[in-house]
Amino acid sequence: MANDILVLVESKEGKLRKPSAELLSEAGRLSQSLGGSVKALVIGDAVSKVVSELGTYGVQEAYVAEHAEFKLYNVERYTAIVVEACQKSGVGVLLATASSMGRDLIPRVAARLSTGMITECTALRVEGGKIVGQRPIYAGKVLVDVTVPNSLPQVATCRPNVF
Repeated sequence: MANDILVLVESKEGKLRKPSAELLSEAGRLSQSLGGSVKALVIGDAVSKVVSELGTYGVQEAYVAEHAEFKLYNVERYTAIVVEACQKSGVGVLLATASSMGRDLIPRVAARLSTGMITECTALRVEGGKIVGQRPIYAGKVLVDVTVPNSLPQVATCRPNVF
């Protein structure tokens, strides 16, 4: 369970967004090193088509919060759902895209889970059972490796179109 990866999947108008598909594929690669499985969390209205696609990306388990109220993004509702999914599933890693929603939502989730987070990753790898995120600093002139020390889940947002 602590080796499992939960990916927050974004959809638009009932379709899986490309950055989420990329992140699901990357989660599958990382899960081989961690020895866990890939899980997905889908929040929205009319997301059944998105859920049916998840298996093609190696998702073993999906959590779905589907309701008409979730058609429009609401940070408080979404935060509560993501926090609950992390706590109930016991995952060791939470990944999300660094989209507008991800940049707003994921820091709140990390704070409620009392864990650190890595932002704006352009690459991910596993070292010693921990996720290491590579991210640019100084206007992209330098790449640094960042980890979340000694707290679970390890939370990371990844830039779209990098995988």
